[in-house]
Amino acid sequence: MTQQMASYSHLSIQHRQLLGKLKKQGKSLRHIARILGVSPSTVSREIKRNYTGFGYCCNLAQHKTRSRRARANQIHRKLDDEAQN
Repeated sequence: MTQQMASYSHLSIQHRQLLGKLKKQGKSLRHIARILGVSPSTVSREIKRNYTGFGYCCNLAQHKTRSRRARANQIHRKLDDEAQN
């Protein structure tokens, strides 16, 4: 039996905007996940990572995501540079 690796993609700003709108309407995580075509755990993690005292903000979530990605790439590049030396 061959096991395939799951493929994934990041949420787009459009997905985050829809997530925020549906969350504000009081829709369940499972309902939101079904509409976005992602796992309920993806929605849960997205909300947990990007929740503020005022709720979920899609624009702030997108900004934080870009910052985390940039930081991760810097660390990865630094490790690559050190390995080459």
